[in-house]
Amino acid sequence: MDSTNSTEQVDDFIYSVSDKLGIKRVSVSELRNCKEFENISDEEAQSVIESLYQLSLIAYQAIR
Repeated sequence: MDSTNSTEQVDDFIYSVSDKLGIKRVSVSELRNCKEFENISDEEAQSVIESLYQLSLIAYQAIR
């Protein structure tokens, strides 16, 4: 099995678990409600949102 397929399988598993748990991404407008993020570009906002989402999944895995 090559690493691309393995990574995709892990990503698919993580996203299916997050859907079952109800873990959601914040929206760009919700992120911009935070003073530190009110002036970032849409692209930067999407990157921050994805990072926060991934962090929440990691934190869940660590404490469960």
